[in-house]
Amino acid sequence: MAARQAFEVTAIHQSLYSLRIYSHPACLLHSNGEGHPESASRVATVLDGLRAAGLRGVEWCQAHAATRAQLRLAHSSAYIARLLDTPIHGQIALDEDTGMNEHSAEAALRAAGAACEAVDAVMLGECERAFCAVRPPGHHATPDQAMGFCLFNSVAVAARYAIERH
Repeated sequence: MAARQAFEVTAIHQSLYSLRIYSHPACLLHSNGEGHPESASRVATVLDGLRAAGLRGVEWCQAHAATRAQLRLAHSSAYIARLLDTPIHGQIALDEDTGMNEHSAEAALRAAGAACEAVDAVMLGECERAFCAVRPPGHHATPDQAMGFCLFNSVAVAARYAIERH
């Protein structure tokens, strides 16, 4: 009975917004290199489509940057430092699929931060659903290596963050 009452109280205090969309302008500045299939146009098209749809009950949020502590939930400190503290000028290749430019570190921080913010928003009953329109994508990177277009594994960071925090 107490669990049901707690659920009802949570439901009553939910936001008027049923969906939060997280994004950040830095995500559009990241580049894997010219002609790469993972490009800013993919997220820009999604954002344009969502805005044009005129959805009701949507709250648009600018993603905050993930902290190094949040990133350490899925990545080694050495990898985080290598990715964030190495000055980048122009375009570099991290592997055959994954590149970086001078905006990529900020974009990756915002992408992982959006994932953690989305976890908090849903788990705290601030919204029913959250969507992260961010890049670089974040589901292939390993604890110590960028891979498959991904610099950080934002999905793993968010999952471990949810377990630790909620």
